[in-house]
Amino acid sequence: MIKLDKPPGDYTIRVASTGFNQKVSGYAVLSYENGNKSNLSEPYINYGGLNTTANVRYLTESTLRPFPPVQPAQTADATHKLTIGRIENAWTWSMDGQDPFVLALENETPLLWDPASAKFENLTVSTINDSWVDIIMETSPLEPSHPIHKHSNKGHLIVGGILTYTNLEVKLTDKGSGSGPFTWSTVAEALVEISEAFNLENPPFKDTFYTPAAAATAPSWMVIRYHVINPGAFLLHCHINPHLEGGMA
Repeated sequence: MIKLDKPPGDYTIRVASTGFNQKVSGYAVLSYENGNKSNLSEPYINYGGLNTTANVRYLTESTLRPFPPVQPAQTADATHKLTIGRIENAWTWSMDGQDPFVLALENETPLLWDPASAKFENLTVSTINDSWVDIIMETSPLEPSHPIHKHSNKGHLIVGGILTYTNLEVKLTDKGSGSGPFTWSTVAEALVEISEAFNLENPPFKDTFYTPAAAATAPSWMVIRYHVINPGAFLLHCHINPHLEGGMA
């Protein structure tokens, strides 16, 4: 919510991504009716998203709450685990740890027409309508954060803390992502040991999720829970264009 307490006029709205792997910035104008069109607002951030004043408060996505409230199911009907990262070459990326969804596959029969025609079963997640699905995304070691975009409908980011693994001891801090291997088969199993790590009451509800950057010697992970309510073939992919073109879908 933005408090409209300034003199009527035109004010520039600036949005910038602070990721090192892809700089994106956008601009818009908030215009008061019958306001002063000659007003020049001072920027609070620069093109790279760095603050230029002392009045900047950065958005922490893991603390966002849906409005109106939307609560996920307390259990999932199915679980699928994806391994995200670079494979084979500097320009080849994958979401199953071994197979890239290469551009040549664009010439194949569309999955919407023939779901059984998928070239790589590991790159296809099959679901049942009206079921709840967990997608566990484990990022390979030494990987940057990846903005993963889900088509069709939104999902819940149900992870609620950072997990640090030290000599098999699990330590929890409230940061909104997971660090270390996801050693459980399902979220239900993980809840038995680290229930503090998950938010099943009011987690963020959106369609783009940033995987936590992975350390040099350990992977990172996050969990998305969503309700299958729109039958069809939909893409799940990294929104960094070179990664998408390199097969991360």
